[in-house]
Amino acid sequence: MKTYQRALFSPTTSSVNPKEVMCSLLVDARGEGIQIDTSVQYQNHNKNIVRTNKGDYEVTYIVNSAGLHADRIAQDFGFFRNYWILPFKGLYLYSYEPVGALKRHIYPVPNLRNPFLGIHFTVTTDGHSKIGPSALLTFWREQYEGFNWFN
Repeated sequence: MKTYQRALFSPTTSSVNPKEVMCSLLVDARGEGIQIDTSVQYQNHNKNIVRTNKGDYEVTYIVNSAGLHADRIAQDFGFFRNYWILPFKGLYLYSYEPVGALKRHIYPVPNLRNPFLGIHFTVTTDGHSKIGPSALLTFWREQYEGFNWFN
């Protein structure tokens, strides 16, 4: 990756379909005898016993990939007690340009005073283009449906 004037040039950056990546990861892990449970909710732990909504697991290793709830689980294990996730929601604007109109991703050079990468152009896995994301601070961690939780 190189800086070119006001953009980052990254000719090898690409997009992936996260669902396809996860499916492939699950197949590979199971082939190696690794158990990955994707539909359980962590509740708490006691040493090497992890309690979930689907029962207890005796574990040797845990990979905390809980997304917006990863900080809570890390804190339960004694990590990052003074840190927490601030939930932001990113929205994209999809282009009506024909497939292939944009050949590569375009990223702005980051401003060191602002920790976000900024608005960028992305080529999707199907060849379309999108611009974004926005960075909207949300009122709760899973604010996917706008303000529907307000009464």
